[in-house]
Amino acid sequence: MVDIEKEYTDEHIPFGIKACNFLTKSTDPFLAVKSCSDDLDAAGFVRLSKREPFGGRLVPGKIMY
Repeated sequence: MVDIEKEYTDEHIPFGIKACNFLTKSTDPFLAVKSCSDDLDAAGFVRLSKREPFGGRLVPGKIMY
């Protein structure tokens, strides 16, 4: 017999820990956006400015936000 409570817990605890860490760093909307931007920067994404045209900068396969 499968222990559904253990299976559910083992599968979801890592996500819960990540969510708690995110919420701890992001106590307001500004910090939530900053936290996401920092994570994307650290992962190698290229930040696009909404103040500059995207023409010629968008390339298939390049990771941007």
